[in-house]
Amino acid sequence: MPNGQSVTLTAQPVRRLTSQERTTLMAQLKARYQNGASIRELAAETEYSYGTIHRLLGLAGVTFRGRGGSRKRSVPGTSVAARTLRRR
Repeated sequence: MPNGQSVTLTAQPVRRLTSQERTTLMAQLKARYQNGASIRELAAETEYSYGTIHRLLGLAGVTFRGRGGSRKRSVPGTSVAARTLRRR
């Protein structure tokens, strides 16, 4: 930090979960994720990292959704096959 200033972090470390707590949390995370919550939302709500939430969801057997965001839509007639045929 400039001028010798320091920042004091006030967040408390997240404690380890017991096996039973982990199982309960995984079930809750799985239900929320399957109902549309994002991994980032779950991480913010629980104060666990994105990686921890992703790992717990994987252990819970979740099928992950594709990444969000806008996607380019293909224009009719511009498939790879159509472009290949036009070049010949």
